[in-house]
Amino acid sequence: MLHLPLYVDPRHDLSNRPLVHVGMSLFLHFESHLALGCDESTLKNWLTIIELNYHSTNSYHNSSHGADVMQAAAGFLKTDRLMQTLDSLDRAICLIAAAAHDVDHPGKSSAFLCNSDSDLSLLYNDLSVLESHHAALTFKLTMSDERVNIFKGLERDTYKVVRQNIIDMILATEMTRHFEHLAKFVNVFCKGGMQDEENAETDEEKANNLPVVMPLFDRSTCSIPKSQIGFMEFIIRDMFEAWEAFIEMPELLQYMERNYIFWKDLEERGISSIQDIIKNQRIEQYLPGCRENLFDKLNHLKSSPERSFRGNPRTSSRMHTLTNAMYSFGSQASNLQANCLQYKQGLKEESLLVRRA
Repeated sequence: MLHLPLYVDPRHDLSNRPLVHVGMSLFLHFESHLALGCDESTLKNWLTIIELNYHSTNSYHNSSHGADVMQAAAGFLKTDRLMQTLDSLDRAICLIAAAAHDVDHPGKSSAFLCNSDSDLSLLYNDLSVLESHHAALTFKLTMSDERVNIFKGLERDTYKVVRQNIIDMILATEMTRHFEHLAKFVNVFCKGGMQDEENAETDEEKANNLPVVMPLFDRSTCSIPKSQIGFMEFIIRDMFEAWEAFIEMPELLQYMERNYIFWKDLEERGISSIQDIIKNQRIEQYLPGCRENLFDKLNHLKSSPERSFRGNPRTSSRMHTLTNAMYSFGSQASNLQANCLQYKQGLKEESLLVRRA
């Protein structure tokens, strides 16, 4: 897990305002108010208005997700490589983009919005619909009142750079461009709530005779372990290996392999639904009795390329980093972790350290 020396007043109920409390701790830790030239109250007001525009009714894309991605991005920012590469304003930009990257998410994908001719798809011409909306609303809310305008202390030229970087980072979270971003990164350098939302979207698509955008989330056919394994094998592995080679954070790959083992074990035992996972595999009971077995499997995987993430040689060249590239990978890495949190119900932190967006 990514740990930071953060302090949150125990009197605060994080379940009501997680983004405000986690966000303020992170902003103050990185002294973002000094980099932006604004006071702490303005930062808090900004976090509040952003949080109020997340939908609490969403099971995944809510303000807890914004806080989660913000914390994960902060964990990457704390690595020696990025502390040396990025300045204080760069770090503030990353935290701002992380906090707001899914603001006003409707709980439906861009493809669904396009297929259903939604107002947002018409407004953005079916191009990066959600990401464009998140970026635009972030600045609309920020500029709506001096009390929330965290950019009011920046010079005009600096503000233009900050604005462009935040927009680039939020647009970079579009998963359809994942491999494009990964290729750029390597070249320069050389599931919880998410499942619930996707299931609901698939149900609505079928009910309205719309194309099923993501058959992976069809309740009638979906196997959660298979979907997690496939996501790690085909989406996350190469990204994590390239990112870890740059920031030198070996626990990233170690946690990924542990999670891979966990889901592979469930798949081999024929456990596929969320109900069966909760019923049969509560981690509090699973880990104490099977810890040695799990680590035996981990050691076996390291010597079995066909089942391990470390089967392919890792790219190891230098990177002249761009802030938006850092956030793109930091955000998606965090979202793999968040995707696994859907299976909470008593799951321990030690086993859910890889998250998805």
